[in-house]
Amino acid sequence: MSWTYYGPEDNSTTLYCERGIMKIYADPDFPIRITNTAGEEALYRVGKIQTNESQSNGGVIDSFIDAIVNKTAPIVSGEDGYRGLQVVFAAIRSSETGMTVKSGC
Repeated sequence: MSWTYYGPEDNSTTLYCERGIMKIYADPDFPIRITNTAGEEALYRVGKIQTNESQSNGGVIDSFIDAIVNKTAPIVSGEDGYRGLQVVFAAIRSSETGMTVKSGC
């Protein structure tokens, strides 16, 4: 996907896991849909996702700027971001190798 993608915007994500599937923002009524390997579903309602057509202030940028201006710790630290990237890179390595990869977190 890229910003040059033509067609309707699709912000959904599907995670294929060991014990089921999680679909995120694929269903407008239940933004989180989890189906386990037995076929049982859990449906969750959560806040709206940011889209090109629907922007709202989630507070993330305001919080970051506030931390800089007031010299306080940000809500999400660089260490938090680093741990998140470790998980993403471990998932990529797992996909490439077909093996379980620990993220180091």
